[in-house]
Parts: sequence; structure tokens; C-alpha cells
Amino acid sequence: MKRTITTILALILVASFAASVYYSPYWTLYKMKVAVEDKDADGLSRHVDYPALRASLKSQVKTSLNRQMAQVGEQMRAFGATAEQADSVGNLLPTGLMDQMVDAMVSPQAVAAMVSGTGSSTGTDTGTSDGTAGQPGSAKDTGKPLDLTLRYRGWDEALFRARGEEGGFLFQRAGLWSWRLAGIDLGLAQLAQPKP
Repeated sequence: MKRTITTILALILVASFAASVYYSPYWTLYKMKVAVEDKDADGLSRHVDYPALRASLKSQVKTSLNRQMAQVGEQMRAFGATAEQADSVGNLLPTGLMDQMVDAMVSPQAVAAMVSGTGSSTGTDTGTSDGTAGQPGSAKDTGKPLDLTLRYRGWDEALFRARGEEGGFLFQRAGLWSWRLAGIDLGLAQLAQPKP
């Protein structure tokens, strides 16, 4: 009888441990939302890998723009442009300016807006990525909370995707129960595909 009770307790402990590890990204997301509500820029930034987040956004934007420029080049060829003229369209991309824009946009204030589900300023003064104070937002938080589903992409990557949306939040493991926001899937790959 004692052995049976011990076995049941051990199974409960193992199941509880496994569940806590599996659902730990939700706990990180919850702590991020609490930091947003408390206007705690440092608390929010502890859960964000800003260099990885910037690299993720730059890569997606560049890929999307390159696809769009390639489509413009094909259309130019169809209208009689030379291959040299069509290929020169890609050189019009201001990649340096685009990188600067992404660097400026990725801040605790922008992340706070995304995490809270508004897609715009939440009216919280969450500061900048270097921990300095930022300007408070002027827009009210009128958006509904995001309805997110969790999908793992391996042991150390978890993707939160809003229902009905193409994009999502990519978290990377930073410990057994800890995660950091390291990327945002903007859904630009689908937008860049030519329509049939």
C-alpha cells in the first residue's frame, strides 16, 4: 500500500514538473505583462533579447523587400526593360536607413505595445532599450488582449501565435523555466508571395 502511494506521489511530482517546464513560456509572458502594467522598463527588458529581436526584424524586412523588388524587376522586364534596368531596382533599397529605423523602433515601449496586444503605444512610460526613460505614449490601450497559442520549435524555442494571425512571438530558453523574447514573426513571408 505504501509503495503504491509513493509511486502515485512520484508520478504526480514528475507530471507537475513536466507541466511547469512545458508551460514556463506562459509564466515569462505573464511577467512581461506585469512589467508593462507596472511601467517597469527594466523588468520588461530582463525578458527581451534586444539584439536578437532587432536581427530577426531586419532579416524579415530585408527578405520581404528583396522579394518585392524582384517582382518589380520581373514586371519591368515584361514591359520591355532591359535586364540591367530591372536588376538595378534592387539597388534602390536604403538598407542602412532601414536598419536605423528598426533599431529605433525596437524599444521597451514598442515591445510593451506588442505584448499588451495593442499594436500601438499603450500609454506607459517604459523607456528605451538602454534603460533610460522614454516618452509616455499618448494613445489609449483600447485593444483586446491577445489570444495566444503556444507551439514549441524544439527544446529551446517556443512560438506564441495569436489566433487568426500570421505572425507570432518567438521566445528562446534562458534556463529551465526562463525565456526571453528573441524574435517576432511579422508574417511578411505570406504578404510577399505573389497572388494567384
